[in-house]
Amino acid sequence: MHEQCAFVVLFIKTRRGIRGTGTDMKKIKYVILSGIITAFICIFLLFTTAYIPQSAIQKQMKESAEYYSEHLLFDRVTPFSFLSRQDNYADCILTNIIYHIDSENILTSILSASYYNPEGEEVNESFSYAVDHPADTSGNDKIVPNVDYSRYWHGSMVLLRPLFMFFNIRTIRMILGIFILLLTVWFVYLLIRKKYLFFAGCYIVGLLSVSAWMCAFCVEYTMPFLVMAVELPVLFLLMTKEVNDKKDGYQEKILWCVLAASGIVTAFLDFLTTETLTFTVAYMLYLVVRSKRGQIEGLKKECGRMIKSGAVWGISYALMFFLKLIMACIFLGKDAFVEALRQATFRMNGDATLGNVTGAETVSDGERIFGALWRNFACLLPFRDSMKVQTTMIVLVVTAVVAFCIWYLFRTKKVNDVNRLFGMLAIIPVVRFLVLNNHSYIHFFFTYRALLVTVVVLVYVLGGYMISWRKKTK
Repeated sequence: MHEQCAFVVLFIKTRRGIRGTGTDMKKIKYVILSGIITAFICIFLLFTTAYIPQSAIQKQMKESAEYYSEHLLFDRVTPFSFLSRQDNYADCILTNIIYHIDSENILTSILSASYYNPEGEEVNESFSYAVDHPADTSGNDKIVPNVDYSRYWHGSMVLLRPLFMFFNIRTIRMILGIFILLLTVWFVYLLIRKKYLFFAGCYIVGLLSVSAWMCAFCVEYTMPFLVMAVELPVLFLLMTKEVNDKKDGYQEKILWCVLAASGIVTAFLDFLTTETLTFTVAYMLYLVVRSKRGQIEGLKKECGRMIKSGAVWGISYALMFFLKLIMACIFLGKDAFVEALRQATFRMNGDATLGNVTGAETVSDGERIFGALWRNFACLLPFRDSMKVQTTMIVLVVTAVVAFCIWYLFRTKKVNDVNRLFGMLAIIPVVRFLVLNNHSYIHFFFTYRALLVTVVVLVYVLGGYMISWRKKTK
């Protein structure tokens, strides 16, 4: 009930200064309902799968521990070491958390999300020791987890814990990657069948540019792409149902319900990687469909729609995130909440070191903020063993010049409002990098995938100019 009331109050505030309609409150009711149902299902599944006993996953956990021990914590899949870097460190911690969920003390165990890692020891070493010393049937000699990770839901356990009953981490990664691929192929097929061939091509180019195939090699990278792989075809199918096309506010109601659900699920599953994708790409799809149907109603009105839609996703994401913190504060004590706030502050402006190496020189605030930008963009380029800021900046400047030339040569006298809206979506990842500059500087090798929407927008808009010009010259 508290979540429902907060959702209404925060959402109504976003309506000030924006033209509203009587149908908005009806939409909000559907949004609240879809949000509550989604959150309930997530939490229910989390607690349900936690009852799987440690003994049922022991064999696969041991195999996974052996895998982590045999590979670098930050390994690479191809010679291009930045765009294909694995985060075995994060996956190992997540696996460690899953292993130490106590089916006899479900609530505390889930909320604390503790794992075993003595100070000064590598996480793969600690995990190997833990699985090599399981408790006996009476619970004797049980390894006690000593590090809390309570600020996230770690909802991916809903998928991973049942899978660990049958498969080790290497196989699970591949299963999740193949599942995302199949959903993506289905989405592209739907686009092509409905004559959205050009957008389908741009989306594929975007996925390739951010090395989305790495979802088959690291669980940490998978979750936002998994949410998006389900979200996009669902949104597209609902929006293109012709029987409901003329109903007042139908498309926006569908969009808001989908965004509310995706915001909640993203906060539940994600490890703070590329969370903005589940809003930016979905909203671009919404604009593409409405633009194709000639339903764009002017820049001012469309900006209002985008702000309200962003509020739906953002508030849903934030409420789900803070729900975990509030529960942790109630059942674990206020220290859990204070630590979460401390980490949030650190992610925004905490210190970072050269090369992300412990003990190395701390970079200045300016270097950290600038690095949060260029290092993420650099991962779109095929650097091998070292990234160069000069090369990255040259490529960005050349890209900007080429984009300007294409726009200048093929533009029309009529201002295209939808392209301006696309541009607003394209800069959202950049804003994210700046706000969470410490996090984006340190974890650039996966946060850069938030630029998927930026690449798709660039290809779609510039390609659209050229296609329109070619049609006119025929």
